[in-house]
Amino acid sequence: MTRMDAALAGRSSRWRLVCASAGLAVVWRLPTALVLPAPRGVVSFDLDDTLWPTVRVVSGANRRLQQWLGTQLATEPGDVQAEMTSIRRARAAEAAARGVAAPPTNYRRMRGEGIKAAAAGAGLDAEFLERLAREGMAVWEQARHDCAEESLDPHAVPALQELQAQGLRLCAVTNGLGSTDFVPSLAPLFDFTHIAEGDLKKPHPHAFEQAVARYAPGTPWVHVGDSLRDDVGGATLAGLRTVLVQRETPSTASEEWLQSRKAAEKAKQAEAREVDRAALAAARVGVRISCLTDLAQAVQELFAPAQA
Repeated sequence: MTRMDAALAGRSSRWRLVCASAGLAVVWRLPTALVLPAPRGVVSFDLDDTLWPTVRVVSGANRRLQQWLGTQLATEPGDVQAEMTSIRRARAAEAAARGVAAPPTNYRRMRGEGIKAAAAGAGLDAEFLERLAREGMAVWEQARHDCAEESLDPHAVPALQELQAQGLRLCAVTNGLGSTDFVPSLAPLFDFTHIAEGDLKKPHPHAFEQAVARYAPGTPWVHVGDSLRDDVGGATLAGLRTVLVQRETPSTASEEWLQSRKAAEKAKQAEAREVDRAALAAARVGVRISCLTDLAQAVQELFAPAQA
């Protein structure tokens, strides 16, 4: 049984719905009856660099994909990551030549294109390359969730369990391709994962507004994340309270976490949009913490005014 099978086993009372529209994908896990009692409050989480270090997780998934691709071809494949970099640079250059901003990167689509480009030298027909890209993405996503499980912040699960024990519901609002549904330690604690992509990804407030409208309209809601722009700014624009997880010094985070954060910021700077600037201007930090051990107290402070 794989990790994903183990995560889904014994959960017949739940179901999953994947909805893709307007560039959004939502993964829901709800009780079969579809009748949810009003929660005391909802806490949504960013995932990458909030609950696990993204560089370690994505690098591990990339290695697994490259190894798998080598088993599928009679010849040595090209490097998928190098192909993705070439594709991204070509699109940026094309946009610059036309005097327009490069569109937001759809990493799912780009990785599929990178897989096909890496296998192009094997002399395969287009149909086989399409199938290879689909299967390769499945391998990569499975590996991403395996690596996320292995790389979880050691304080994450106890902090989440403490929030759940306080009668709070937990969910994820993320731009990444990870879902708590397939991370065994997180699956029992989270009700759903909302994955925002394209023009409506964080910090666009729609990423938060859709989750609130579909899950718990009118319920006190706090969002927790590591990005002042994407998490605090976007959530503020959507009218939510916020907790900023700020691992900025070696005393509060390992070098691995710090390097992961720097890499994420560098990637986001290449895709600056008007909504990014608006989110930064609007950002209002409710509580700032440097370790997840302080999360429950921070959330309690933020919910207190709403429930007074």
